[in-house]
Parts: sequence; structure tokens; C-alpha cells
Amino acid sequence: MEFQNQRHTIDHMTTLKECPETPNCVCSFFKKDEKHFIQPMLFYTRSHAEKAFAQLPSLLIEKYNATLLKTQANYFHFVCVTKIFRFKDDVEFLLDDCVIQIRSASRIGYSDLGTNRKRLESIRNDLKKAV
Repeated sequence: MEFQNQRHTIDHMTTLKECPETPNCVCSFFKKDEKHFIQPMLFYTRSHAEKAFAQLPSLLIEKYNATLLKTQANYFHFVCVTKIFRFKDDVEFLLDDCVIQIRSASRIGYSDLGTNRKRLESIRNDLKKAV
């Protein structure tokens, strides 16, 4: 099962999966993992976070050519394909009050040369402009 190590209910996610040891993943949920840590997306109010969260599907599909795999009330799971080698990366967003937790991980390979981190920072900047 895809989410067997995660606490969740049927329609409400509560956590994101930790990154593997390989340097091809970043995640905001586990601050203690400094090698893979990326800052979450922080907002002043829950309504700002909800507005930004609601814009994620159109932003990722239009600008990042992503495919939406799974959606729940507070969770999106996309697949993005890298431009050069066409590798598939899993990109996840978890709305938690005034915060959007983020995770991006390559499905194969060892290093992503910073692609996952760059993608999430680009998405963060796009959302700042939109909200």
C-alpha cells in the first residue's frame, strides 16, 4: 500500500512520507532531517493558505506539466516529469492550518542535481505572486 507508513484517514492526510537516504528528495515535514529539509510554505492566515492551496492544481498542471494523481481535502499528490531525461518525480502538498507542507522526490536514481528543491522553490515563488 502506497501510504502504509503514514498516519491518515480516508479523506484527511496528517503527515508526509520521510525522504530516503538518497539526495534526490526534499521535504518540509521532518525538520530534523537537515539534508533533505526545505522550508514549508507559510501564510499569515488559514484563509491565505487555503487560497494558495486551491491554486496548486491549475498552477502545476499549466506551468509544470504535472499530472494530479491523488486529491483529498487537505492533500495533493502530483507527478512531474523532468524536461531532459523525462524522469518522474512525486510532488506532494499537505495543508495544515496556516502552513502548506511540501515534498518532492525522484522515483529513480541517486541524485537529482537539485531539481526537486528548485521546483518547489519555483512553485513557492509562483504562489507568492498569486496570493
